[in-house]
Amino acid sequence: MNNIEKELEYERKNIQQLKAPENFEAQVRKTLEGKKKKRNRSIVWKAASIIFIFTILFGYNFNAVAYYSKKILGFEEVETTTLKQLNDEEMGQLIDKKIELQDGTTFTIDGIISDANRLVMYYTLMNENGLDEMGHPHFHPYKITGFLTDSTVISGTSLLSDDETEVKGVMDFEAVSPFAKKLTLHYSDKGGYIETNEGTVTFPYNPNEALQTIFKRSINKKVKVDKGTITFESIVATPTMTIVNGKMNVENFDRIPYGFNGIQLEADGKEIGAIGAGITSSLFGSEIEVKFDVIPKDSQTLELKLHEFVGYHVVDKTITLANVNDTPIDIGNKKLWIKEITKFDDKVEMRIATEENVLLDGVYLQADDVSVPVLTTKQQIETEDEDGQIWKERTIIFETTMTPISLQIEGLHYVKEYKETIHIPVK
Repeated sequence: MNNIEKELEYERKNIQQLKAPENFEAQVRKTLEGKKKKRNRSIVWKAASIIFIFTILFGYNFNAVAYYSKKILGFEEVETTTLKQLNDEEMGQLIDKKIELQDGTTFTIDGIISDANRLVMYYTLMNENGLDEMGHPHFHPYKITGFLTDSTVISGTSLLSDDETEVKGVMDFEAVSPFAKKLTLHYSDKGGYIETNEGTVTFPYNPNEALQTIFKRSINKKVKVDKGTITFESIVATPTMTIVNGKMNVENFDRIPYGFNGIQLEADGKEIGAIGAGITSSLFGSEIEVKFDVIPKDSQTLELKLHEFVGYHVVDKTITLANVNDTPIDIGNKKLWIKEITKFDDKVEMRIATEENVLLDGVYLQADDVSVPVLTTKQQIETEDEDGQIWKERTIIFETTMTPISLQIEGLHYVKEYKETIHIPVK
């Protein structure tokens, strides 16, 4: 109960305790009998009005006179700019559902913001005895279920208070069904104990308060890359984010850690910030989601660009190890730096460095007309030379007792420029 409700309740009790003076009824009757009938009617209506007003003010439903903001309070430090704007415009749903975890920590679902692309959950963890510096590392919400809903958690961010007793956080889930009327959060809670507790908390959900989709368009464009194809199927723009869906069948996608960083979305020539990406394996390739920030509502043009992606270059190069010195060697359109070769009784270790986001393919050590493949790789680190060039340095190991003569390289995986542009109709 807030302060307004407490004050109103206090006044209501005072009024109930008021007692009329003795002979009050007789005095009032005598006075009224001396007045005109018209005057009596006026007094009756005024009395009825007073009763009506007090009924409103002091009745059971105090919400009739109280104003409740729909803004989810206290999350300014963990909200993105987009979520903050939506929250300031009171576009979320207040929940205020509390449960107690095994160690006495209170977990509160403060509110949610949802649309066709995702559900964002605002939550609070509180424990007067203190929380871990990571908040509550043994408490893991992992999915939300409901009618036609099974949404897994995607990401989250949180902030621990200075006194380490409270955590404020937001957690991102897959979109929920527009037909669900209540949702259930599933979580695991070890809480410092040996046994892990699997728990749930159910809360109301109003699908009518979900944010409306800005637009949805089919794309259906296939782009060829060196080792396969990417098909961009559709785009869904909502008030919280923009998602491009598609399929991918690319043989060497995971050979370098570049992912979808080279896919860009531009509105009126200005790049829309990338949020993240997801990939799900299937029988016919992989389903992909590339996520971007919100598209401005007044955008006139929209372009999806495959600026860079993993590529493959056929090298087919043999490097004579007798002539190796302390300088990089050209291999196709990239450079390889053989920094050290060490021979042991049963193996040869070669410390090499390549440019960032480059992986050698088909590497063999030539010794006495025998090709020895790479056994393993170890100790991968990043270094920087005097010119500011970043190198990825690691040691490759060959299992052999022979003296190495040359190094053969068939090809390399690297980040390649493609510069493919797909125009998407906005209107």
